[in-house]
Order: sequence, then structure tokens, then C-alpha cells
Amino acid sequence: MASAIPLVGLGSGPVSDATTPKPQKSSLSPSDVHVLLVDDERLSRTVVSSLLRRCNYTVTTAENGAEAMDLLRSNEPGTFHLVLTDVCMPEVDGIQLLQYVKQEENLRSVPVIMMSSIDKGDTVFECVSSGAEEYLVKPVTRKEVQHMWQHVLRKRSALATVPQAISGDAKVITTDGPSTSAENNNTSADLHDIRRASHRPVTAPLRSLQKKPAAAAAAAAAPVPVAAPLVPAADLEGAKQFLLLMRQARQAEAAKIQRQLAEIELDISVVGGKRAVEDAPPSVKRQRTSTSSISNATTNSTITNWTAISSRLDSLEPLYFDRRRNGTGGNSVSALDSLARDLNVLSQSNSLEVCASLRAGDIASPQEMVCCADFAADDRHFATVSVSRSVKVFDFEAVLSSPSSLHVPVWQATTRSKLSSVSWNAYVRPHLLTSDYDGLIQLWDASAGPSSTETAQFEEHSRRVWSVDFSRADPMRFVSGSDDATVRLWSVNQDSSATVMRAPANVCSVQFSPTNGNLVAAGCANHRVYMYDLRKANTPAAIISGPNRAVSYVRFMGPHSLVAASTDNTIRVWDVEEALTAGSGGPSAAGVALPPRCVFTGHRNERNFVGLSATDDGYIATGSEDNSIHTYYKTLPFSVASHRLGDGVTQSRKNTNERSNSGSQQPSSSMGTSETKKGGSSSSSHRTFVSSVCWARGGRHCLAANSQGVLSVLHLK
Repeated sequence: MASAIPLVGLGSGPVSDATTPKPQKSSLSPSDVHVLLVDDERLSRTVVSSLLRRCNYTVTTAENGAEAMDLLRSNEPGTFHLVLTDVCMPEVDGIQLLQYVKQEENLRSVPVIMMSSIDKGDTVFECVSSGAEEYLVKPVTRKEVQHMWQHVLRKRSALATVPQAISGDAKVITTDGPSTSAENNNTSADLHDIRRASHRPVTAPLRSLQKKPAAAAAAAAAPVPVAAPLVPAADLEGAKQFLLLMRQARQAEAAKIQRQLAEIELDISVVGGKRAVEDAPPSVKRQRTSTSSISNATTNSTITNWTAISSRLDSLEPLYFDRRRNGTGGNSVSALDSLARDLNVLSQSNSLEVCASLRAGDIASPQEMVCCADFAADDRHFATVSVSRSVKVFDFEAVLSSPSSLHVPVWQATTRSKLSSVSWNAYVRPHLLTSDYDGLIQLWDASAGPSSTETAQFEEHSRRVWSVDFSRADPMRFVSGSDDATVRLWSVNQDSSATVMRAPANVCSVQFSPTNGNLVAAGCANHRVYMYDLRKANTPAAIISGPNRAVSYVRFMGPHSLVAASTDNTIRVWDVEEALTAGSGGPSAAGVALPPRCVFTGHRNERNFVGLSATDDGYIATGSEDNSIHTYYKTLPFSVASHRLGDGVTQSRKNTNERSNSGSQQPSSSMGTSETKKGGSSSSSHRTFVSSVCWARGGRHCLAANSQGVLSVLHLK
């Protein structure tokens, strides 16, 4: 530390060479600097110490602030030239250690650099205001540690500018007694020169000061006018804080990019190691197989369409980093496995090709809006129902073989009311169910030629039935959901329902589990999904919350996943077992906010029923209110393929208005009225939208219909 500077007068004798301050050493290198590294994270401590040693620093490590304080106390002053400490640590944190160093007399000259993964402005400001030389955002880079020695050099240079002592023939200045004007002038000049010398290294003998002429001494003693600042100090301080925050934000961005690059390089090396094992001789493979667990999907790539992947790079990049950080145990290998599988799916299934198009209506009513469609169990036929009270069955193979021909249904029937839903029996193939707006459910036999054959009627619902579904496990049972807020279980051999499950709101959609004949899912207008165990049907087995608007569709995607579409423009997928486990203690009325496996966005659905269909192997199809169909894959949150349907022949505004107002399907609210009222502006009320989608039970064909009566058969490829 610099000693106090006495005020002296200069005598006539020379200043001895022994008392002349020697110049300070101006060169310093990392090898001259001993760093005390403090970090409670072993991995971080190892990495940073390795970086420091590679830059030729001498390094001593401490696991926390308390241990660092013990090292500083137990070693001689000057042992450590710089302290590099983490901010967040147990016992004594980095800020407390910084304050300790700045309060100790023999440690104040030691620079302290803070590092942390926290980049909040208040934390940075607290460290800088407490005396930290620098704030580094983890991960610390080699470039940053290379230049840390400059803080030590800066401290030493600041100390070297203060003269240590002045002796010789110098006389102590006193104010006792009178002095002449010349003496006062000389004294003022001498004091001014000493003050100036305290701000630069002393490299010349002080005897030269006593030779100054009186005029020069008087000029030196004159006060120097200080220009007024152009900007108020308070404003400058605000600008400084802004610049610090901007630098902090850019440092955080740079640190994030560096961290991501490091993760990418690591994964490239992991994949490269796996490829080396795959290409190695059998003996080497046996030695290395135990240390490599990446599946063949990662390395034996079948990706052929890189354009589909590169066009979605902006969506795939955050997906990769999210999986890498949030995967099972943070395992990058499992993240690479899942990413490799998804990339293969994306490269092979990224476009929808139109195989055939046909009209759902006839010459008298060409714009017959299809409300629902379903494929038979063997995919040889598909059925459609419409708001014009007709149910039709088409030959699927004939449609595919003659896509440009005019196709007529092989079987059709007319009902007394507008139809809303249709479902094929998986075992008794000619049997299909329909439901209508008056609450009637009808069972049909489509094997009796082109004429309609009604087998049975089921009439217990007091209001419109939105959905019916046959059980795959028991061909004699089916379930229905209605605007009267009930889910009913039926048998084809009984006129009355076997079980009634009461919901708190209008039921928009129901479906059986494909493997569990006792499990039924229902989507309701109160933004909830209900799961019922038919053996204990008095209360729901699980209630799932999450959607922000009415749940318009529920579909099982295999036995373990449940898909739900909502009029909030989203589709969500939940794990069935997780939902049942969460509701095992008795579900609350509000439901469980179960985190979905994936949330799909990209389509538009705010007003209408637009259709939803899911395959057992993870493909989802949905319509959109911009007259397009979107397909998703179970683990990719964006649309893998989409296609816009044709609008069809334009009718007069009067006819279009009548059909749109009478046929537009909208999920009902819990009060019994639609969430979004029908009608509205003419531009939005009559816009063409997809009204139904349905996957074939085998293959990748999908049937889509819109509100103008256009039916298209699409193939995902």
C-alpha cells in the first residue's frame, strides 16, 4: 500500500539517488499470476481451473466462500494475485467473499472477478457496486480467462503512480511566521508539482522542481478552469446503467450460443463414435458396443428428403435443445435417438398428395356439407353423413381406381333430421350408427343393397347427439354424447341405455379405448376431458384440464395416448396411465392440469367442428378453418404436412347463406348455447372450412371434406 504523502518544501541541496523512486515493472504475464478459484460445483471448478492452467496461471481451488476466506487468512499477503469466484454458493456466497476481500486492509488490492450462470441485472449491479472488477456469465471461455492478468497489472500500475517518500535536503513546510511573496509563489508551485506527480510514475529527480522560474511557478499555481459537463451527471449514470445492461444481454446471448455450440460438438462426437463402431471389424464392435447405446436410428439414417428437414430447421432447432436439456436424466443419447427417429419420419412423411376428389352431394344439392366420415374395418368402404339428412356409403377401391369419374354411393339412406356423427362396427361390418340433431341414434344395415335398411332406433337423449362410437372390444356396445350433458352406454340388443354418465357441460365427443372395453373418453364444452371407467361410472376416473376453450374432439392414439382438439387452435396429447393415476385419489371438479406430452399448433379452429383423426402409430389429422388439412406426428409439435382443399362451385349468396347458417357446426357451451354465435360478418360466416377428416384404418390414406361438399382422398407420403 502507498504510504501517506507528507507536505514538504524543497531546500537547496540535491535529492540523493537512494531516495529516488524506481520505475515499476510494466510487463506481466499469466505465469506471474496466482489465481484463487472458488466454485461449489465440481464440474465447473474442474473446467475453469483447466482453462486457467492452459493459459499458464497458477491455480488454487476452494469449494466455497468459507474455505476461500480461510486460505486468504492463512497465507501471506500477496500469495494470491486474483480471486475468481462463483456468485451462488452455500455457507459464504461470492458477494460476501467479495465484501470480505474489499474490507481487509491487506487484501484490498487483490482484484475479484465474479462468474455465474445468473445474468439478472440486479445481481450484476450488486457485484459491480461491491467492487468486482468484472462479471462473467457461465460458461467461462478461454478468451475471457486469457486476459484476466490485466486486472492485476492495472492494480499494480495504480499503486506505482504514488511516490513513496521524499527526503534529502527537503524542509517541512510550516505556516508559523511570515513569508515573502516569492517564497509563497515557490511553495505553491512546488505543491502543484507534487500533486501532479502523485498521478504519474516518478521517473526524474525532484531537484528539478526547485529550479523553476518564478513566473512558471505562478502559472502552475494558478487554478485550472474546469469545463461544465454537457450532460448532467445523473443522466450519464443512467446511460452507464443502460450500457451495462446491454452488455449483459449480449454476453448472455453469446454465452447461450457458445453453450449450444459445445452441446452440438459433443453430440457430433457421440454420433461419430457410434458410426466408428458400426464400421469397425466384429472384434472391435464387441469391445465397444457396451460403451455406446445410441440406436441404429441415429446413425443408419434412411433420410432421403433433406429439403423437408432444412425447411423446418427453425422449428427443429429449439426442439433439439429442449429435448437435450429436459430428456430423461438429461441424457443426450436418448435425445439423439428420439430426434433421429423423428427426422426419419419427417423425411418420409412430409406431403399430402390428392388421390381422388368427389362431390358429397348430388345435382340438386352439390354443396352438401359433410359433418362426419368413417372407414369400414377393412377399408373397402367409407361412410359420410351430412346436414342434408343423408348417410352415404362409397366404394373406396373404386374411388381410388377412377379418381376422375363421377362416383355415386353404393348405399344411402335419408333421415328425418340433420346428421352429426357416424361409426362403423369393427366386427359386424355392414352395421353402422348415425346420430342426429334431434337426439335420435339409428343402427343401419348397409348390406341390403342400395335401399336403406334401419335395424334399430335409440331415443333417450333430449337434445342433439354430437358423437357416437362403437366399441372395438365388444361389438354389441356403443357410447353416445349429447348436448343434454350425458354420456350413455348402449347395447344394440336393448332399446334403453345400460348406463348414464352425467357431465357438468355439453358433451361434444366420445370414444372407446381401442383395447380397454371399459374405458371411455369424453370432451366437453367446459374445457375439460373426462375419462370414465364403465365399471364405476358414477364418477369420472379422471378429469383433465388444460384447453382454454371447448374440447370439440377426443381420440385415442393407440391404447396409451389420448388426443384432444379444442377451439383454442390447439391439439393436446396426454398419457392415459398418467391421467388415470392422477385421478385415482378422486378427481376434483376443476380437473388435473396434467402436462401434455405434446401440444400441436399450426391449424386454425375457433368456431367450427373441423374434424380430428388419429392412428395407432402416432399420426394425427385435423381440419382448419382456412379450408386446409394438417397432419402432425406424435412427437413433433408442428405440422409435418398440409394441403388446401378446393372450394367447389360457387352458389348464389342466398343458398350459401342458408346452408352455412343451418349447417355450421359449433361446440356448445356449458349453458347450452354456442360459445361463438352463428352468423357474424358475412366474410367470416361463409368462409369455407374443413368439416371432417378420417384416416383409413390401414395405410396412409386420409379422407377430408369441407363445408362446400368437396370430398378429397389424400395420401401422406
